[in-house]
Amino acid sequence: MTNLMCVCLAGIVRVWQYFVFFDEMNSPYSPGPILATVLFGISVLDLIYDNDFIPARFRFMPKFFKWIYEFVVSVVLLQIGLQIWMSAELIIYTTIKHMLCSALSVSVVEKFEYYWLGCFTLSLSYLILAYIGHATNHFNLLRAPCTLTRTTATILVNPTLKYLQRNKKPNVRLPAFAEILQRHKMRAATERRNRRATKTSGQ
Repeated sequence: MTNLMCVCLAGIVRVWQYFVFFDEMNSPYSPGPILATVLFGISVLDLIYDNDFIPARFRFMPKFFKWIYEFVVSVVLLQIGLQIWMSAELIIYTTIKHMLCSALSVSVVEKFEYYWLGCFTLSLSYLILAYIGHATNHFNLLRAPCTLTRTTATILVNPTLKYLQRNKKPNVRLPAFAEILQRHKMRAATERRNRRATKTSGQ
């Protein structure tokens, strides 16, 4: 796996590049929401983090040079992935706008183009993120600390009561759950007697 710090630094560099070169990066592309690009970028970073790009001949390099190599590879692959996404987003934008302009007026299409384009790009980027997260199994790592594990224990009534009574110390009461087990035992015995009596009367 690629070093997590290198992957995070690549993402930070991309965010810095976005804010510094905002006009140059966005003018040729579609007017859709930036959140779709962010989701796709996270999926690319997740995919980069799950793979190891260091060749076998460079395995014995010092860690510092490995980190530099992984950082450069992460930046390049993230840039390539986002360029592919922006090109695909532009194709989607052009295609859908051409289709809608044939059915609606141009003013209406241009007025709401941000929203209808966001519906397509956000859905697509979310599906890509979900698919890659499922493939890399990293969603389970994020979900594990937030998941409450419930354990169900099965207690055998008769052996438990016998064990408690056998190990009971003098002048010491049984635990509170022993009374619950005793009531459960008596209720189960009563139900068995009732079923047996019902079968006998039915015959």
